[in-house]
Amino acid sequence: MSTGLTRDFWKLWAAAATSNIGDGIRLTALPLLIAAITRDPLVVSGVTAATFAPWAIFSLPGGALVDRMDRRKLMVAGQLVRGLMVGVLGFAILAGIESVLLIYVTAFVIGTGEVFVDTSSQAAIQMLVPEPELAHAHSKHLAVEFVTNDALGGPVGAWLFSASAALPFLLDSTTFLMAGLLITQIRAPLQDQSDRPAQTLLDSIREGVTFVRRHALLRGLALAVASANLAVGAGSSILVLLALDALDLTEFGFGLLIATGAVGGFLGALLARRLTMALGRRRAMTAGAGLLAAGQLVMSLAPTGLVAASGFLLGSFGVSLFSVVGRALRQAVTPDRILGRVVTTFRLIGVGALPIGALTGGWLADSFDVRVSCWVGAGVGTGVNFAVFLIAAACRC
Repeated sequence: MSTGLTRDFWKLWAAAATSNIGDGIRLTALPLLIAAITRDPLVVSGVTAATFAPWAIFSLPGGALVDRMDRRKLMVAGQLVRGLMVGVLGFAILAGIESVLLIYVTAFVIGTGEVFVDTSSQAAIQMLVPEPELAHAHSKHLAVEFVTNDALGGPVGAWLFSASAALPFLLDSTTFLMAGLLITQIRAPLQDQSDRPAQTLLDSIREGVTFVRRHALLRGLALAVASANLAVGAGSSILVLLALDALDLTEFGFGLLIATGAVGGFLGALLARRLTMALGRRRAMTAGAGLLAAGQLVMSLAPTGLVAASGFLLGSFGVSLFSVVGRALRQAVTPDRILGRVVTTFRLIGVGALPIGALTGGWLADSFDVRVSCWVGAGVGTGVNFAVFLIAAACRC
């Protein structure tokens, strides 16, 4: 354990690990649940769109609230609400009254809670570790997300779903509540109490957006992330159909496919610091974007589940590498007093692109073939590769 990573950081890390285990279980079980109801690609892709739509709706006011309210209380409340909502879905399945609408509502509520929990968590890291350890802290945070979310949660979620459709969601509910309890044990302040914004909520939002718009590096990174997420959303929204129908995998095989991607993400996060030191930030970010495109291309052409898994691993490695370097850069150039708003401005632009990519992927799969979504994702990812290189070069990163 690094001496630069404090005990309170590890409490935050443990809370993230706990809730992400549940997230991985749910994120694998939820597509399987809706695929059991319908094979319509547009309806299936709607789950991804509903999950990430809150970032497009609530990002900016959410960031302003994160900068002016108690981040600890926001995280605890977000975990509690998410735990209760996914628990409702679990009991509805037991009662045999689950529906597409309830699945969409559950995904939307969970996504809304994520706006406040994830934004508060990312902003709080700067208060818990010294600036030279930011990249290290973010790599640890992202690595545990990949390991627990997909590597552990993916296969477990698929296995639990095959045993009982309600089990993954009831277990996920428990992990949210446990994560909230862990957050209450953090003793260090999670924001600068002496520098709270004094302006109105609208002025607070405007300040965060303006800071990103006027900062060449942040503006370029936000647009690059948005483009990359269009590619990711197009492929991930119909991944369950690619696995079950095109590749003829079982439900457990789908879980293993998710886990393989998690391995790539974990390795990317684990090696991000070393690769950044060896290659420099510009080459590391460019390599991440290039690997995303390569992974999507492999998946689009994969004749078997094994080949598709190798592409998923490659693309996830690239996404993870790009994310660690990008987050550390963003946090290093942003004052804490507006960090929440900058994070949510990024999320509005970046994660807000995921629902668009998801629905586009569903439309492409419905109109042509499920593999077409991955082809388009590969093309967009290639464009992002060149864009990131030019942005980083212009800003001399």
